[in-house]
Amino acid sequence: MSKRKILFLIPVLKDGSGKFLTYLSKGLIEKGWKIDIVSIPRSGDWEEWRALKDELLKVGVIFHEIDFFNRSSSSFWREVDKLARLLREEKFSILAPQSCVPASACVIARDLLKLDIPIILTLHSWGTGRPSWMNLWDNWALLKVDHICFVSYGYREAFLRSLPYSVSVEKTSVIWP
Repeated sequence: MSKRKILFLIPVLKDGSGKFLTYLSKGLIEKGWKIDIVSIPRSGDWEEWRALKDELLKVGVIFHEIDFFNRSSSSFWREVDKLARLLREEKFSILAPQSCVPASACVIARDLLKLDIPIILTLHSWGTGRPSWMNLWDNWALLKVDHICFVSYGYREAFLRSLPYSVSVEKTSVIWP
């Protein structure tokens, strides 16, 4: 029987979301899951925390370099194409983006390839003072993913109140980092 396989997508493996993903991945591997991660060592002034990547490599995580930090049109669509090629080559049980840009890419690639893979988005933060086009883009992804996980009840409540479009609370859950 083949192992269950998750593809996590994190723009850059660093900060709290990087620590969370490292902890989660190691726990899932102990429970028999195979883990692949889409990330990039550097994007703009963001740089991965090498110690986190080394820790994950030691437990057998496979990394794929795809940049979902950069939202420019040319970069985004080039990276969506890379993701679609990966999804054609590999079989994943779950797509698990860690922010809305990779969630958007997952929705597009999954739908183009007509795959039946759930997309479970985890949100760690949501910046203030964001341009309206960015909110529109991210809200589209929120409406299209299968489930949204938050890292606290307070964050979930504040986030859902701030959205210009309604996301059902039943489509959400809180997970503890």
